[in-house]
Amino acid sequence: MIATSLLLGMIFAIAFLVGTFLVWRQARQRGMSEERIIDVCISCTFWGIVGGRIFFVFENWPLFGENLLRTLLFLKYPGFSLLGGSLAFVLSLMIFGYLSRLKIGEVLDLFAVPLVVSAGLSVLPCVALSWVTVQASRVVVRLLGLLIAIYFLQKI
Repeated sequence: MIATSLLLGMIFAIAFLVGTFLVWRQARQRGMSEERIIDVCISCTFWGIVGGRIFFVFENWPLFGENLLRTLLFLKYPGFSLLGGSLAFVLSLMIFGYLSRLKIGEVLDLFAVPLVVSAGLSVLPCVALSWVTVQASRVVVRLLGLLIAIYFLQKI
């Protein structure tokens, strides 16, 4: 159990590094402030993790309802919601992008491909370890749908 958690932690770290590198490279090519973009990356990743855990707790309320302290015991009660994490990431991306005085459309466009790549890297070990059923494919499809909708909304 601990070895599996460490493996997933390593995969999430690799996904974060790959996604951050892709965002940084695109921001540099577009002439955007690299420091602001890296700050937004780190902040949004933190809130994405928090949102994923909170969403997981609500999805599995009978397990956590009696004692909310269990939400902090990741090794004893592991779990993370990719959908909740993605929604929290995109919401915090919009908020921190606005607060950093960056154009929301440009920030969402900048993060669209790296977010899909990172989500894909995060799902791969779960599929390999048979943790994800049809539900994970639905989450990835919803995430892709959300990003496509954002892309078309920014064109309007």
